[in-house]
Amino acid sequence: MDGASVYGLDGFSGRFYQRCWDVVGSDVVFTVQDFFITGVIFSGLNSNFIVLFPKLKDSISIDQFWPIVLSDFLFKISSKILADRLARVTEMIISP
Repeated sequence: MDGASVYGLDGFSGRFYQRCWDVVGSDVVFTVQDFFITGVIFSGLNSNFIVLFPKLKDSISIDQFWPIVLSDFLFKISSKILADRLARVTEMIISP
């Protein structure tokens, strides 16, 4: 994960997790493993905020904004693992 990534809903960037992995790593791993075992995401981990940053000083229409999604780090990990696993089987489950 990019250490300079935007802060998530939990208020932490990738750099926090990189520097404090020895403290938080086991909890992160447990949470992600628990999701894959139970199929249940802890309440709040699937929450996201969409923030619109203006491209121009006086932006007035929607196409003049960049949408940025702020989500929880643990949700990002779980969704990345799911996407990687699904990518391996897409050719087998989607016909031409």
